[in-house]
Formats: sequence, structure tokens, C-alpha cells
Amino acid sequence: SSEKRYLEFEGVVNKNQIKVLGSGSICGVDLKKFHPDFEVKKKLRSDLSIPLTARVCLFLGRINQDKGIMDLVKAFKLAHKKSPDLFLLIIGPDEFGLNQAIQDELYGYEQFYKILDFVTDAEQYYCLADFFCLPSYREGFPISILEASACGIPSIGSDIYGINDAIVDGVTGIQYPVGNIGELGNSLLKFSSNPLYCEELGLAARNRVISDYEQDIVCARYISYIQE
Repeated sequence: SSEKRYLEFEGVVNKNQIKVLGSGSICGVDLKKFHPDFEVKKKLRSDLSIPLTARVCLFLGRINQDKGIMDLVKAFKLAHKKSPDLFLLIIGPDEFGLNQAIQDELYGYEQFYKILDFVTDAEQYYCLADFFCLPSYREGFPISILEASACGIPSIGSDIYGINDAIVDGVTGIQYPVGNIGELGNSLLKFSSNPLYCEELGLAARNRVISDYEQDIVCARYISYIQE
């Protein structure tokens, strides 16, 4: 819906010329693949030498400036001062050679973060994490947030169109003003220092995916629309 309003406001389309099917999403989420799995969490954390007691924030996506990755790294340092159990896991292809800049920024924090390349089993890494973060400056409708939600973890996202639809602020995750590193740090701290709050929002996030974004439901909307 936020993308629809944006396109109308910018004059790309006239009002009432386009519609949103259900709650949006082009493909929905396969709940047989994306779901909570504590055994996967234990094994993968063991494989990556991440303590079970760590509070893991996951970034999974293309590593570039538009995704706000350097904002996340700086905010992580702020939050870590008050929450020493906080751990940052960054996964994705390094499109513009930012990994070195990330490592330079996180000098001295080596035991509290890991960077991995592109993975084909993203669902396992959502299970490993306690919460997801997408600090982007521009997005479409981010499937990554829906996948994280399906795995029972809440998300932190910038307050931009697209992400506005994927996160219900204060219900399934937290939104913060885009580019505001201090507020992003506060959001990380809320989830890392309050596991019960984090779990509560994660449960609500999964329930929302089950009701609005399950793959068969999304496909049925397309079929119904085409038939009409």
C-alpha cells in the first residue's frame, strides 16, 4: 500500500488506476521451508562458534551502501556498549567491496561479529538469529522481512515505503527514522536486552505471515484477480 501511495503521489499513475492484492507480496512465503527450528539454531550456532546465549542480529542481503549496512555496523557498536551479549551476523554478496570497511569499523569487536558470503539455505540463518535488521535507504517490498517473520523472529527496519508494509511498528518489529544511527542503536538494544519482548513480536510476526502471506494464499489472490 505504501508503494501504491508513492506511485500516485509521484504522478507515475493516476489515483485508483492500480490496486494492491490482499496485503501485497509477489510470491508469499513457503511455510514448509521457513519456520522456527531450535535444533537448526543449536547446530548452526555451534558450527559458527556463536554462543547460544548470544543475542544475534542478522543482516541478510546484498552488501552495499543503499542497504544501510554501514549504519548498522555503527549502530551495533553503540548498542554493544550496553548489551555485551549482542552479536552481529552479516550475510550476502559484497557488491562494492565494503567488507574491508566493515572490518575496519569493527576493529576490536572480532569475537562479536561474523561476515559470510551468499548462502542458499537462508531459512537456517533466520532460525539461528534472534532478530533481523534491514536498515535500507530504498526498498521494494522486502521478502527477507517476511521470511524472517515466518521463522518467528521480529525485524528492525528503516521507516521507508515498502518496509512500512512489511513491519507493523511495535507489533511485528521496530521501525526507526532512516539514516538515524542513534535510533537504530536504540532499536538493537531493545531487542538484545529484552528477550521476552523480542519473542512476543516474533510470534506476532509469524502469525501475520500465516494469515496474510502464506504462499498458497498469495497465489490464490493472483488467480482470483486474473479470473475476474
